Amino acid sequence: MLEILHGLLSEGYDINKDIVSSLAPYMTSHINRFGKYSIDKNIEIPELKFDITVI
Repeated sequence: MLEILHGLLSEGYDINKDIVSSLAPYMTSHINRFGKYSIDKNIEIPELKFDITVI
């Protein structure tokens, strides 16, 4: 989600508090809510940039 927001900002879109507050980072494609979980502890997590300026 951060990558997309950064991309939109670089394309000139205005990202304001109303837009950001309406986003929900609840993704379920990788979760089996009622079964077994498979977690790969060897995956390297990419660095996230939390420096988005919200107007």
